[in-house]
Amino acid sequence: MDSKIAADSERSRHTVRIWTLFWLAACIVLAVALRSHQLDGQSLWWDESLSLQRAQSSLTDILANHIILTDGVTQLPTVDNHPPLYFLVLAGTIRLLGSSDFALRFPSFAFGILLIPLMYVVGRRLLSVDVGRLAALMMAVSPMYLWYSQEARMYTMAPFLSLLSFYTLLRLLDHDTQRRPVWAVVYAASTIAMLLTHYLTYFVLAVEVIVALLTAVRNSRLVRWLWPLVGVFAVAALIMLYALTIMPPPAPQDGFAFVPLPILARDVLNSFSLGLSVNVDEVIFLDLLFLLVALTGLLATGKEGRSPLPPALLLIIYFAVPLSLTYAAGYVRPLYMNSRHLIIITPPFYLALGAGLAELSARRGVFLTAAGIMLLGIVFSWYQFFANDIYHKDDHSAWGAYLRANVQPGDIVIVNPPHIYELYQHYAGSTMPWLGLPALADPSPAATDAILNRLSAQYRNIWLALSYTPPWGDPGRSVEQWLDRNLAKTDEKDFHSYASVVRVSRYATRPPHLLTMAPIAVPADITLAGLLTFLGYDPVNVRDEPGRALSYSLYWRVEQTMAQDLKVSLRLVDDQGQVWAQTDDMFRSIKAGQAQQGALLREDTNLVLPPATPPGSYRVEMVIYWAATGRPLAPAGQSEKISLGRVEVIRATVAPRPAQLPLTIRVDAQGNGLHLLGFRMATLSFGQGDVLAFDAYWQIERPPQHTYNLQISLVNRQGSIPVQQLLPLTTTASSASAWLPGSVIRGQYRLSLPRDLPAGTYALRIELMDAPPGQASVRRSGIWRFLPASADLTRLVITERERSFAIPVMAHPLSANLGNQIMILGYNTVPGDTARLVPGQTISLTLALQASSTMDTAYTVFVHLIDDNETIWAQQDVPAGGEHYQTTLWQPGEVVTTTLTLKLPSDMPATRLRAIMGLYNPASFARLPLIGSLPATDYVPLFDSDVTR
Repeated sequence: MDSKIAADSERSRHTVRIWTLFWLAACIVLAVALRSHQLDGQSLWWDESLSLQRAQSSLTDILANHIILTDGVTQLPTVDNHPPLYFLVLAGTIRLLGSSDFALRFPSFAFGILLIPLMYVVGRRLLSVDVGRLAALMMAVSPMYLWYSQEARMYTMAPFLSLLSFYTLLRLLDHDTQRRPVWAVVYAASTIAMLLTHYLTYFVLAVEVIVALLTAVRNSRLVRWLWPLVGVFAVAALIMLYALTIMPPPAPQDGFAFVPLPILARDVLNSFSLGLSVNVDEVIFLDLLFLLVALTGLLATGKEGRSPLPPALLLIIYFAVPLSLTYAAGYVRPLYMNSRHLIIITPPFYLALGAGLAELSARRGVFLTAAGIMLLGIVFSWYQFFANDIYHKDDHSAWGAYLRANVQPGDIVIVNPPHIYELYQHYAGSTMPWLGLPALADPSPAATDAILNRLSAQYRNIWLALSYTPPWGDPGRSVEQWLDRNLAKTDEKDFHSYASVVRVSRYATRPPHLLTMAPIAVPADITLAGLLTFLGYDPVNVRDEPGRALSYSLYWRVEQTMAQDLKVSLRLVDDQGQVWAQTDDMFRSIKAGQAQQGALLREDTNLVLPPATPPGSYRVEMVIYWAATGRPLAPAGQSEKISLGRVEVIRATVAPRPAQLPLTIRVDAQGNGLHLLGFRMATLSFGQGDVLAFDAYWQIERPPQHTYNLQISLVNRQGSIPVQQLLPLTTTASSASAWLPGSVIRGQYRLSLPRDLPAGTYALRIELMDAPPGQASVRRSGIWRFLPASADLTRLVITERERSFAIPVMAHPLSANLGNQIMILGYNTVPGDTARLVPGQTISLTLALQASSTMDTAYTVFVHLIDDNETIWAQQDVPAGGEHYQTTLWQPGEVVTTTLTLKLPSDMPATRLRAIMGLYNPASFARLPLIGSLPATDYVPLFDSDVTR
């Protein structure tokens, strides 16, 4: 009988061990998946750049806690507020893995994961297996550890070493512990490592001293095992003495201020419960639920476990002593800025939560309700962290990319303040001249002004790279103020910032208004709509790589003062007419009502080359259009596109990472040496007859034997293929260097969907034509390749269009046939009476159009108000049916309305106007003829109006 009981007991223990291993594995897998997701998705913020700077320093500087600041001229040694151990770990990491954002955050991620099994071990030792499991789960799902596992700082390493130190002390003081010398060595090593990671861990050492003394009072036989604590205390005193001798005096602007206890306690409770990615005022009721569960756990752990003191007392001491000491220090020198400075006391909080959940599990309904609400709050915080950019770090990656793309020869970058130099170097990495201001040697306004005056005489443009996270670097924003006062701002872009300002501005040192016109590299004489004459351009560079920009100085003469603002659009176009890049900016040198007739102007503008643009030869086209309406200014009788010559896109020096690509759908698929990274699609839902337009990004794994064509198919649920089209992998004539292993190439694809394509869900599939058998299909990688649907790269929804064939009642019915393509059935106007108009008046005109047949051309409809001399006084041109329902989608007999708005100039004279409308092919500007008209015309007359002043 005894042997049977023993065997059953052993089987039970074995089952518990298996179940516990499974539980811990599940917790770790969940935490790894959660915390590794987009580990490098957000940019480094300023504190993280300091980690990088220290990790890249010499061993001597790391150990001395030095940070060497530089402004490009002066180097200024400073002392960091953190001890060296974390930076030694980070230095080893970047020497092994490089200095990518992923590598920089990997130590934080790793220590955050290691905390999970350690929490289980401590929970099991102090209380029970169930508490250990639940505490490990709370650590795995913690929103606070999600945040700090994705930050290149020491805020996961410090609590890991603190908990390890606390646990080894408990083992050392346990009266049943074997091998105390081993635990003594581990305790000493982990505690010294803890103290060398963050100075606030000294408060955990205070916890350990209190625990050790209380244990010695209860069990005098353990006094002789306090010698490791004495030795550690001696080392700690030496570390603190060194720190106090080198630590700079407290600065009033360093962000630390006295925090009242209620605010501190609320901040800690919210952060430990739901993290930093929630508004504490909105979730306080959830925070109180976490507190109630934790208090329940403390009340349930009054009995003694396998620990030298009652578990509840240990948890209270572990939590309350550092919290109290941090608060008390605020009266002398504030140590608390936010909850990261007390992250070292998260373990006792999660242990209490685990104990509380274990206690509530006996009452199933209460347990499920409390756990469910807590889980919903945690998931909400996860969602906020990933999806709500309010909680995202400063977007220095986009900030640096913008600088890297746009700064050109003859420009200089001002890094403001110079304390952010590491961020600039990490993300911009520009080879262009740079200088940090205010200067470290003399930050006075007078010295700053003198330097900026000198730079203005030396450079073509001054770029201000501003990140204001350390506001004490330039508290008065003196650099920006001087540039705003003295130079013309020609570009400005703000980037997301969590709690600061991140901005790039460009200032022209040459005024845009010219007294005389110097020789132009490429002269021209093109007048646009009688308003503006293009005199030519100076190309700053006509050869660059993706991620950079082509730069132009454009020269103009004003023929008439502009009543509205203009925009300039530069486009990179291949020989097939495909647009690969487009940059649209405000015309800064011409402001509405400001540029006077005869003025000579220079407009500096850039065309940014997107990542993965295929290398090759392109042409650049320019279009000038009204900012308010989008209507282009065109030379009389010509296209609105003005050629700016040919350019060459060369192979990227460094291939872009997937995170740098504008992917809307990430795909991990492969086929015959090509790796499909993903797609960029504006939508996954299309109407019948739409054009399915998307970009695909391909990484070259091995050079192809020939130029591939792609067979792109849509497959319905029955396996039929109603849409299939053969397209080239890329339409540019790329050089062989484009296909080197590691290169990333972008392809643009357009499929015309049939007008009668049945509505439903379709799978998108791609095959490489002429590839070897078995390698033609582009299929998903990883575990997806074993599934039958691995060839389905994404799914699209085709919706049935709502069409109208009813003839509408129009105030002004017509029956005009344009080219046997479209019938004009009539129109309505607002105002209803158009016989008399006044200058500045706006007219809205709605046309009823009927398709006479199917059309292969997307026609544009125009309405002009012209006088007897054929002068156009108001005009609008829009796609017939609108941008999303062009004439290529119409069916015979279908009726579609189109609305246009015209505004008369406020300064026009009294005259008589005629309203005419028509349709034309936007590619050739050929108008549809009015069938049956004598004499032959290509427009439909609508109404006459008298304009009176």
